[in-house]
Amino acid sequence: MFFYKKRWFNVIAQLKKRGLFYYCNIATPFLIEDKIIKYIDYDLDLRVFPDGGHRVLDKNEYNYHRKLMKYPEELDMIIQSELQSLIMMKKANEGPFNRQLVDYYYDKYRKMKKD
Repeated sequence: MFFYKKRWFNVIAQLKKRGLFYYCNIATPFLIEDKIIKYIDYDLDLRVFPDGGHRVLDKNEYNYHRKLMKYPEELDMIIQSELQSLIMMKKANEGPFNRQLVDYYYDKYRKMKKD
């Protein structure tokens, strides 16, 4: 799982038998409080498939909560912009979408698990 201090999303790389999937949450930058990672999830998600395709999920849920909770226009603009930035990162295979980076951290995890 990839968290960012200044980005409004986090990314979960899922190594499955059918390939590498990603589940990306549009959310506030994280903070750690009392050893707990905290963030606000804004419902919009990006699902990335092993073939490189992607789909934006939960648009209706986001729009419902945006109206119900009266998100300010500035917040909506940040969320939409960060979603587009996330899609661009995916298209460019940057950050967590770089398979070598995922493999590097997975190898570290497996070594730590052995110890």
